[in-house]
Order: sequence, then structure tokens, then C-alpha cells
Amino acid sequence: MVQIRCFTELDVWKKARNIRKRIYSFTRIFPRLEQHGMAEQMRRAAVSLTSNIAEGHGKASWAENKRYCRISRGSASELRDHLITAYDERYISEDDRKELDTELISLAQMLSAYIRSMTERQTSHRANKSS
Repeated sequence: MVQIRCFTELDVWKKARNIRKRIYSFTRIFPRLEQHGMAEQMRRAAVSLTSNIAEGHGKASWAENKRYCRISRGSASELRDHLITAYDERYISEDDRKELDTELISLAQMLSAYIRSMTERQTSHRANKSS
């Protein structure tokens, strides 16, 4: 098994980073009246994607790491809703919405797999300790 020393080595963090960059790019072109409303909320949720993965990776316990990954997964769902709103208000195209939505679904699946892998490693670690 490959030892991950820094959160920046995690594929799930790299994917979240790419999504965050795209969200920032999209929200720069939102109308001025939305810059302190929906655009700001979308940027916060996008930052939450990466920052919670990073913070969880830095925690000393499996449970805390998984909890922060679940928060990141929740932010992915929040962003999916914001994308629908942005599309409804005609700030983004349907193609852009669908593409980002697909990326967010994929990220949520990766986060779920990462959480499962932590649970499996935690269970294995406990079994090895008790042997």
C-alpha cells in the first residue's frame, strides 16, 4: 500500500481542487449583484471541498478524517444545488451545469470510496493489534 504523506497526494483532493478552480472561474462571470450572494456561497462550498479533505488528513484519528470527508461530500451536494440555481438564472449553460454535476457526483463517489478504505484500514489495524 502506498503511504500518503501529504493531502496534496490524494487523488480525491486533486479532483476537488480542479472542481474548485472551475467554480471560481464560473463565478467570476456572474452578475455583479450575485458576487456577494450565490457566487460567494458557491466559492465557500468549493473551498470546503478541498479544505475539509486536507483538514481531515491532518487529524490524528480515523473517525475525524472520515467526518471531515463527509463534510466535503456534503459540500459537493450543496454545489450541485447551486449549479441548478445558476442554470435556472441563466448564469451558466446546461452543458456546463451537466459537466460540473457529473464531476461532483464522481467526487462524492471518490469520497465515499476513500471513507470506506479508511474504515477497512481501521478494522484491519484493530485486528492486527488484537492478534
